[in-house]
Amino acid sequence: MRSIKLLPVVLIVVMVLTLGLMFSTPVAAVKGAYPGLNGKIAFSAPVLNNRWAIFIMNADGTNIQQLTDGTQYDVSPCWSPDGTKIAFGRAVQGFADQTIWVMNSDGSGLRQLTSGGYQTAPAWSPDGTKIMFDREESGFQDGIYVIDASGPTGPGTLLILDGLSPSSSPDGSKIVFYSSGNIYLADAQSGSVIGAALAEGYDPCWSPDGSKIVFSNDGTISVMNADGSGLTSLNVNGGEPNWSPDGTKIVFMTE
Repeated sequence: MRSIKLLPVVLIVVMVLTLGLMFSTPVAAVKGAYPGLNGKIAFSAPVLNNRWAIFIMNADGTNIQQLTDGTQYDVSPCWSPDGTKIAFGRAVQGFADQTIWVMNSDGSGLRQLTSGGYQTAPAWSPDGTKIMFDREESGFQDGIYVIDASGPTGPGTLLILDGLSPSSSPDGSKIVFYSSGNIYLADAQSGSVIGAALAEGYDPCWSPDGSKIVFSNDGTISVMNADGSGLTSLNVNGGEPNWSPDGTKIVFMTE
């Protein structure tokens, strides 16, 4: 694992909700994610020869470390609930052949989890035993699939038809996701959609205490209660938001 300095192409921004403050780190990134315990942010960034690698850094932008070697297209990292592992998408030939991989928090123990054509946006179950992901490829129904985090390698099982970007509630009973530009809830066991759409938006993420959902709405970061009430715009532009473990900060991508 080695330290590296990246060009300021895209910013990961950390916003302190309770203080109304915001600071950004000059790194080229497409997604940041807090783990359950260790306080670091995982993100992907371009390296040499139009390849992408997975990195981690402290929440203040210091101590940037590269975990994957940068010879593939490694994107969309997601920490396991205990902060010991990272799931991510890897494409060998290009983004069209992406599959889900898992590694330890220091980059060791790399293994392929899914097989097939195009899978992305991995998300762990709260107990760390399963990983959900988006699947969009010929021969499969598009939607959110689930697979055992320990393996073996396989295609996974369809959970939510036409769903994208899943995030589990902290108690593991529900999943928030988006479909056709709207955010929905679903039962985590059956995948059945619960009620009507909560709001228009993309890339939802459940807060650590289960009370709120952060998401992107027309390029703006917004927060609402878990039942869809109390929708509030945070008046900042960005996408792919995620929470800190204590729920006081949000990390998101902005150009």
